[in-house]
This record gives sequence, C-alpha cells and structure tokens, in this order.
Amino acid sequence: MSEAGLYYHWAKVANSNSTSCERVPTKITISSTLSIRQCSAMLMVLAGGLVVSFVVLCLEVVVANVSGR
Repeated sequence: MSEAGLYYHWAKVANSNSTSCERVPTKITISSTLSIRQCSAMLMVLAGGLVVSFVVLCLEVVVANVSGR
C-alpha cells in the first residue's frame, strides 16, 4: 500500500489542509519573562529538597559510624 502511494493519497484526502487547526484556541496567552517572585514556589521546593537530602546524608553517616561500618 505504501509502495503504490495509497496511504499518502488517503492521508492527503483526509487532511486536505493540514496546516489549519481543527480547534482554534479561544484564549490568547501573553508570554512574559519570569521574575524571582513568580518562581518562588519552585525555588522553595528546590531548597526543601536540598535540606531533606542533606539531613538524610547526615543520618546515613551517623548510622554508618554507630554501626561500625
């Protein structure tokens, strides 16, 4: 089917204008640069993860020293 070009013919017939959108967006979004204030939640999650990972590292070192390994 693909050697004869039938698949491409059917695809062309099904989507005659493939550059047009089937559902045009209803909202217009405005892109602007992100500030530190807008990124504060992401930075807090990052900082929280770093603190938790450091605490776990310290606990692993303490447990390794106590168990004598």
